[in-house]
Amino acid sequence: MTPSALLHSHSIEEDRFTIYPDIEWQQFKLIQAGFAKSHGIRLSYSHKTLEILMPGRNHEVFSRLIGFLIGLLRTIDCR
Repeated sequence: MTPSALLHSHSIEEDRFTIYPDIEWQQFKLIQAGFAKSHGIRLSYSHKTLEILMPGRNHEVFSRLIGFLIGLLRTIDCR
């Protein structure tokens, strides 16, 4: 993977993702193992294309809010 292999990188409402084409499955598995303890980084692989997603702050805020609401609904359903 060289910088010239970078297809494109975008920011979408603070989320950042980078796409690398022509990545073999074995390379992906090594990269995946390298990020195994990195929370907040998501990898996806399809058709020899690797996407690395780093969710922005807005994503995390909404994720926590949804988790809170689900917990609240569970409490209401238990009564």
